[in-house]
Amino acid sequence: MPSLFPKTRSDWRVVIWACVCLCSVIIFVAAVFHVKHRHQLEREQNWTSAIATIESVRPRLVTQFDSSYGGALLYDVDVLAKYDLDGTAREQWIMLSQSPKTMETVRLQEALLKGKHCFVRWKPSNPDDIVAEVQ
Repeated sequence: MPSLFPKTRSDWRVVIWACVCLCSVIIFVAAVFHVKHRHQLEREQNWTSAIATIESVRPRLVTQFDSSYGGALLYDVDVLAKYDLDGTAREQWIMLSQSPKTMETVRLQEALLKGKHCFVRWKPSNPDDIVAEVQ
């Protein structure tokens, strides 16, 4: 019956190397989630926001992903958001804050998002850079 514990020095090195790699991956993933969370908190706390209604949805080509087994076109989603800003009604195409999607996913989102509410956020120092967030 084989032993579950390493016996030789090289076996121990393999175990230690595997543990170091696993810990590195865990730390990297945790750091990425932490940075994304901090960025979202900064948006929610320091950016000006308004509640908007999504009137329409359109895809915008971002890139083509190529691989040896085929490729895929990736799209950002722009929404026509209608919101009030200082008592003035505004209607504007705004990029939805999310990662690029395939056309099938964009078409599904188009059906799901029309008429829904979203948050429109912008930095007070740069009001032209607006993002829309669906909760």
